Amino acid sequence: MFGLNRPDLLDGRVRAFTTACLVIEGWHRRHLAEDPSAGGIARALLESPFVDVVYSLARLDPDIAETVLEEQTLPALKAWRGVYGTAPALAR
Repeated sequence: MFGLNRPDLLDGRVRAFTTACLVIEGWHRRHLAEDPSAGGIARALLESPFVDVVYSLARLDPDIAETVLEEQTLPALKAWRGVYGTAPALAR
């Protein structure tokens, strides 16, 4: 009815998902290294146009996450949940 499954929109959602995963992985590497730039990366992601993708990732059931996410994304997402939770929040 609304045409939300058009190829261009589907492609955009896939790209937003991929980008969010990569940025969360980059944040995680810096977070583990206690690099102060980790907060800036999180802030940029939380203020990005695809922040809803980030919230959806954070709310994924762990069993589903293991199926749909790459192996290196899983620990990053777990750490993200530990710092930012699963609901909209301001970057710390």
